[in-house]
Amino acid sequence: ENRMGFNIATVTTAEAAAVIKGIYPFVKKPVFLWGTYGVGKSSIVESIRDSLSEDTGQKWGLKDVRASQFTAVDTRGIPIVKTDKDGHNRANFALPDWLPYVERDGENGILFLDELLLGNASVQAAFYQLLNDGRLGDYILPENWFCVAASNRPEDGASALVGRKPDAALMTRFGTHLNIAASVPSWTEWAASHDIEPEVIAFIQFRGSPNGDQAGLLHEFPEGGVKKDQIAIATPRTWENVSGILKSKLPEVLESKTIQGAIGLAAASEFLAFLKILRKVPSFLEIFDNPDEVAIPPDLSLRYAVTAQLAAKVTLKDIANSVSWIKRIDDELVAVFFTLLTVRDDSFKSCPEYVQFKIENSKNVI
Repeated sequence: ENRMGFNIATVTTAEAAAVIKGIYPFVKKPVFLWGTYGVGKSSIVESIRDSLSEDTGQKWGLKDVRASQFTAVDTRGIPIVKTDKDGHNRANFALPDWLPYVERDGENGILFLDELLLGNASVQAAFYQLLNDGRLGDYILPENWFCVAASNRPEDGASALVGRKPDAALMTRFGTHLNIAASVPSWTEWAASHDIEPEVIAFIQFRGSPNGDQAGLLHEFPEGGVKKDQIAIATPRTWENVSGILKSKLPEVLESKTIQGAIGLAAASEFLAFLKILRKVPSFLEIFDNPDEVAIPPDLSLRYAVTAQLAAKVTLKDIANSVSWIKRIDDELVAVFFTLLTVRDDSFKSCPEYVQFKIENSKNVI
């Protein structure tokens, strides 16, 4: 479903990564990613870089540049006057250092041109030449590098588009356009593989998606814009910051205030209440030692939270006890446990407990 006013499909970050990775050898035009602030456009390109490096066994580079931070000189280069053999002065341009060069950045890579529609007209013109022709003045994009472009949407305040339609002639020069939406399953998978604290993952599993009249908290304003009194906003990007705040082990009062500053008072109040209760439930270490004796939390959200903690902390020697405790609740949580665990480290797929889980659930294998 697309509610953003564009006649293009809405996809998750994982779907966008799969599309770009799948079509880049066959569609010779760049992909344009549209999406609101903090939704994870940069993480899409990073995941493609990592996946291609793993699949090909070759290192793939990534150059991430922002049109909003560039001037005409940054894109074209500084003019240098040289005297030719006939004594005539001629102006050439020094090639900009931000462009990818094989000798420095490798033979394979992705040039990510972000915030494209926030750049001024001359910067956009230069970027479009690079996107569509693979050239910028005398510069030629290396053969095994490809481009991805991205921008916020008009409703997000992309200034070049506010109050008018995108230029059709320019928009048709892209291989495809994708509207990125925050997705709890995609974000959870990403978070489990990027060392995001299990408390944050568990909270987003329950409050990330809208529920009736209750807005989802993975991204508070998925349809663009922001209320005038809002400075800090809950987005995929800012939840990553919350994870870092938890890792810092600040005193409780400072931790609360810092989290409020990261995601805003409303989202923080819910998360901090959840965190306060979670910190009173049995620790994962108790479950590792005594799975048959540790009490089951009465609240379903806390059961998910403890399961997420187990998946984040468990080692091979403690998997059996972890699964034993989770099975006392229900099999659905066992599936959640193995999903998070194998995303974190797919070597766990060879452990006996996971193999047995696959056998017992052969119709719904992760």
